[in-house]
Amino acid sequence: MPKIPYYPELKPRSPGLLKVLMQTRISTDKQDEASLADQEQLLRNWVADRYDGLTDIRVHSEQDSGENITRPGFLRLIETIETWRPDLMLSEDGSRVCRSAQLPIFAGTCIDAGTRFITVDGDGIDTGKDD
Repeated sequence: MPKIPYYPELKPRSPGLLKVLMQTRISTDKQDEASLADQEQLLRNWVADRYDGLTDIRVHSEQDSGENITRPGFLRLIETIETWRPDLMLSEDGSRVCRSAQLPIFAGTCIDAGTRFITVDGDGIDTGKDD
């Protein structure tokens, strides 16, 4: 049983393996690159605390502005969601993916791929919840 119950519970599409995609991002070279590792550890801990089964985790890290939705890293993130079709897409907060005006479109991409999008701090996005 997970250490921290989460509702609705995290479930893999295919029995036995939860596919998780994690997005970490810093904007500029003036930000500490250790922040990428810190974000990744936060997300790994979040999953470990809420899911007991096997996981296949891929981490997408980049250094670029979140305002630029044509940035190569963002386009690779979308491509990974559409082709790998993870069960779960995690980020610390929505701004690690893109700016707030584009978040509904990104969330729609996740939903279309059957991927649950959750932000673990701050803005409380969870496309698996009804509210």
